[in-house]
Amino acid sequence: MIEFYELNTINDELLEFAVIYSMYKNEWVFVKHKDRTTWEMPGGHREFGENINTTATRELFEETGSK
Repeated sequence: MIEFYELNTINDELLEFAVIYSMYKNEWVFVKHKDRTTWEMPGGHREFGENINTTATRELFEETGSK
């Protein structure tokens, strides 16, 4: 199940994944999944010791090359 939370309403340590809803030049950013034929929002697992904002920044860069 996916749940959505407002910023700063849940303990950061409880978050395991980051999904990044982002726009560039007024268009949504999607990435093609390497193991499936689907287009998805960038995101991924949190690494040990990482805060969720760092996870989101890293995943966005890894999957799109954008900062």
